[in-house]
Amino acid sequence: MGVFLARGLLAPAGHGRLVVLIDGRGGAGKSTLAAALAGEASRSGRLSAVVATDDVAWHHSRFGWHDLLVTHIIEPFLAGDGVHCRPPGWVAKGRGGAVQVSAGTRLLFVEGTGALTDATARLADFSVWGTGDVGEQRRRGIAREVAAGAQHQAAVTRFWDDWQTEERPFLESRRPWDLADLVVLGTAGENGPSAGQVPAADGARDGARG
Repeated sequence: MGVFLARGLLAPAGHGRLVVLIDGRGGAGKSTLAAALAGEASRSGRLSAVVATDDVAWHHSRFGWHDLLVTHIIEPFLAGDGVHCRPPGWVAKGRGGAVQVSAGTRLLFVEGTGALTDATARLADFSVWGTGDVGEQRRRGIAREVAAGAQHQAAVTRFWDDWQTEERPFLESRRPWDLADLVVLGTAGENGPSAGQVPAADGARDGARG
């Protein structure tokens, strides 16, 4: 799916700049999809970049960072500038480097839970909501963090539970799936998505905005 989506985005792009938002719950496969799309863009000769909202939010706020994303990343990119952003958490914690997008980039993928809002949708050319089985997303997310070796499973599980406690009301209040141009099934349990666990997407569009 990633190959066909990337080709569809690249075909009309010309020499302009495109912003693609990839949203979904934790563990929905957002970073995997973004990497696949960026890889296809690279093979097509289009310089692309992926910005993870986790980097913008790092030691700052789980969901209170949209002004940073818009003002310091998306808007400079669309203005034709390079991006060099040191989010507040990076400064406070002494993290080196910055969130960077080179001036020659033509296709920017922003991936992460909360990436798709009214404010960001107005600036985007295409947006994706990754839906799926919430239990499976949780299992995959915990397994991923444990495999990365950052913390023991008990600590990761506690973090995941805390995350979902904030994630659920945030998403229910914003309903990003209603803003999406495309809804994709990112994860499914053994019997497919569980009833009542997959957000309704009746208002989601199935094609790019005109």
